[in-house]
Parts: sequence; C-alpha cells; structure tokens
Amino acid sequence: MAKNYRIKNLSFDQLDELFEKDRIAAAAITETVMTQEISTAISNITEINQIANARIQADSAVASAKIAADAEVCATELAAKAEMALLQIQATISERQLDPDLLTSMITEVCHHASEEISSGTEQTIAAIKRQAEAAIGQISNHTKNSINDIKSLADDYANRVRENAKIARRKFLKEKEAGRTKSEAQEDADEAAKTVLDFSHKTIETLHNKVSTAVKEIQALTAMVLEEISNTVSNAEARIYGARDRALASIQDLLDFRVE
Repeated sequence: MAKNYRIKNLSFDQLDELFEKDRIAAAAITETVMTQEISTAISNITEINQIANARIQADSAVASAKIAADAEVCATELAAKAEMALLQIQATISERQLDPDLLTSMITEVCHHASEEISSGTEQTIAAIKRQAEAAIGQISNHTKNSINDIKSLADDYANRVRENAKIARRKFLKEKEAGRTKSEAQEDADEAAKTVLDFSHKTIETLHNKVSTAVKEIQALTAMVLEEISNTVSNAEARIYGARDRALASIQDLLDFRVE
C-alpha cells in the first residue's frame, strides 16, 4: 500500500502582521512557502512513482519466471512419459514367450495410455500457466491503478490547498489598512501582492499537474511493457510445451509402428 501522504496546512494568519508591514515582501514569502510545499508534493509523487515501478517490475519478473519454470518442468515430464513408455515396452518385448498378437496389444495399450497422459498433461499445464498470467496481469493492473489514484489524490489535495490559501492571502492583501501610506498607495500594493500570489499559485499548480502527467505516463508505459513481456512469456511457454508434446507423441508413434521380429 502506498503511504498516506499529508500536506501540512499553511497558516496565513501567522503572516498577518508581516502582511500589514510590507505586502510585497509578504507575497514573496508566500511564494517561498508554496515552493517548499510543491517540492514536498513532487518528492512524494516521485516516491510513489518509484515504489510503483519497482513493484510492477518485481511482480512481472516473478510471474514470468514462474511461467517459464513451469513450462520447463512440463516439457521434462512429457519427455519422461515417452521414455517410461519405451522402457515398459522394452521390458515387455524381452519376455519372448509372449504371443506376438498379445505383445502387439500390450504395446498398443501402453502407447495409448502414454499418449493420453502426454496430451492431458500438456493442456492442464497450459491452462494453469494462463491462469497464472491472468492473475499476474490483474495484480499488476490493479496496483498501477491504485498508484495512479494515489498520485492524483495527492496532487488534488495540494492544488486545493494552494487555491484556498491563495484566496486567503488575496483577501488579506486587499484589506484597506494604510500603515503610513495613502489609501491609493496601499491599494496599489495590495493589488500587486494579490496578483503576484494568485499568478504564482497557478504556476505551482501547473508545475504539479505536469509532474503528475509525467509520473502517470511512466507508470502506464512500464505497465504496458511488462504486460507484453508476460504475454510473450506465455507464448514462449506454450511453444516449449507443445514442442515437447509433439516430440513425445512422435516417440510414442514410433513405438506403435514397431513390429515384433
């Protein structure tokens, strides 16, 4: 599970005294606070992104390795079944006292049983491999979705706070307190400070949205890549198993074609 990142509430009330002394300086400090906050937000997004990517890669590697290993085990077992049938038939043939017709019947029965085991083992393993792949794909897709939601939720939380704090700051800047200036001068300073803060808040939100877009695209691209890798692993596993099956069945057919001298 991704960490529950919380962004610290800004308190513009604490800057009220400074606002009245010098609204332009207060606007600059407000920008600095916003910059620090966006740095924290971007750092948290980066961490979520890194954790998500690492988990996606790990889950994919585990799934692919398991599928490949199961395919190899199955291929070995199929070859072993054909070899066991051969050994059983050789042992039967060594009993020269058997009637040729009975011997032929026994060979046919052994080959038929081995063929059924080889065919059923092939289909069962391939079906199991496909289930593994589907489970892995579902797990990776779900984690990708959750990570993206975490990133977007974090960004929305921050953006909402920035908008609200910018509104609070603007209201404070526009208060008509002169502090040694004419009313016109005070209003000009207030307007300039308010505009500066609002413009900067828009820029910080835009910067954050760009970071979110990049992080989401990275996660989605990695997810697409590993899901394709899993699909390719399944295809390779099927080819490996079917190849082993065909060789095993060919060996069985050679035994069926055998004629007792």
